[in-house]
Amino acid sequence: MTNDIQNGLPPKDARNAGALYLTIAICGGFSIGFVPSQIVVASDATATAANLMDQLGLFRLGVLADSAVILLEIAITVILYQMFHSVSPRLAMIALVSRLGMIVVMGINLLLWVMPRLTTIMPQVDIRLR
Repeated sequence: MTNDIQNGLPPKDARNAGALYLTIAICGGFSIGFVPSQIVVASDATATAANLMDQLGLFRLGVLADSAVILLEIAITVILYQMFHSVSPRLAMIALVSRLGMIVVMGINLLLWVMPRLTTIMPQVDIRLR
């Protein structure tokens, strides 16, 4: 254990990262696995839209869980950078940039998941330039 502390890998940070990963697994499993299985009907857009309207609360909870995953990924990225910076600053920075890129892609995927459904949920708004 003292060897880990001397190498700059505090056990507290490792436990925090592990707890965050566990939380991500739970939230991600719910938002990526359970929610779409309850709402999306393959090859039937009408049934999917009907399910979405019937289970709007579940959809919103899935979006919230996905958003939590993104925020938790940011926290883990910072923790991992701090843990591994003393071991190899260059590799820690490469991992940081790579993980931040992954987080951006996750955010774009969330927008792509939410935006089409907003047209189903929200009434059409007529926006014109005056």
